[in-house]
Amino acid sequence: MVTIVVDAYGGDDAPDVVLDGVYRVLALQPELRIILTGPVALLSPLLASCDPAIRHRIECVDAPQIVGMGDAPAKAFRDKPCSSIRVGIDWVKEKRADAFVSAGNTGAVMATAALRPVMAFGPLNSSHRDRCRGGTSSPPAGDRAARR
Repeated sequence: MVTIVVDAYGGDDAPDVVLDGVYRVLALQPELRIILTGPVALLSPLLASCDPAIRHRIECVDAPQIVGMGDAPAKAFRDKPCSSIRVGIDWVKEKRADAFVSAGNTGAVMATAALRPVMAFGPLNSSHRDRCRGGTSSPPAGDRAARR
C-alpha cells in the first residue's frame, strides 16, 4: 500500500477542495492510504460524511498550525513547528509515508524539506506529539514495511 501525506489546509478553498480530491483518488486507487495533516478538531467533523468504503484508509494527524500563503518560508519553518507542512514532511523523512503533497505555500514546503534533517535515531512521531500536544485521531499505523 502506498501512503501519501496530504496537507489538508494547503491551498485555496482548503480543506473542502482538498478533501474532495482525497475522496476521489481513494475511490479510484484501492492500494492508496492518505494521511491528512491539519487541526484534527476541525478535520474530524468534516470526515463524518466520508464514504465508509474509503474512510478506513484515511488517518488524521494533528497539526494545529497552518502556514499561510503570505508567510515567509524560513520564518514559517522556524516559527511553526506544528504546521501541517512540517508534520507531513516529518512523516516522509521518518519513512512512515511515501510522499507529501501540498497545494499551499510552495516556498514553505521547499524550505521545510531542505531544512528539516533526516532523523537518524527513532521516529519523529513521539517528539511531534510532545511538541504539538496532539497526535493521531486514530491508532498509529505501525511500520510501513509491515503494511505492504
